[in-house]
Amino acid sequence: MDLTPEQDAAVRKWAAEGESVGEIRRRIKDEFGIPCTFLETRLYLIDHTVDMVDKSAPAEKEKPAEEPAPAEAEDAPAAGGVSVSADTVVPPGALAAGTATFSDGETGRWYLDNYGRMGFESFSKPGYRPSPGDMELFKQRLMELLQSRGLM
Repeated sequence: MDLTPEQDAAVRKWAAEGESVGEIRRRIKDEFGIPCTFLETRLYLIDHTVDMVDKSAPAEKEKPAEEPAPAEAEDAPAAGGVSVSADTVVPPGALAAGTATFSDGETGRWYLDNYGRMGFESFSKPGYRPSPGDMELFKQRLMELLQSRGLM
């Protein structure tokens, strides 16, 4: 789907206002006259890194940002710190996805598929494997993050 810069700006505004992917798809069709599917709209949002805002649960959006910071600060001296963040737009076939930063500064892209299987799709350094201690902290942080979003 190709949109003009003005149309792209309107889509970004709608997403920032908390419109759902379905509502954005409908508005693209109604206001721009561009027929598109839900999947085409979702892929456009992903490809153009459009940040989606969930207007139905603003309190939940604030809690994850506040809660992980103190927990990471508490664990940082003892374990070197592991942080986990989730993407706002989830790739197709995944329940959740995001980035993990390990105690040695290396990062990895993680995902949780629709069957509940967790994995890494890539790391910042080829062949990198986190330490067993970092993996335990990662699992704890991931569970906290998923629970705060109501996914577990």
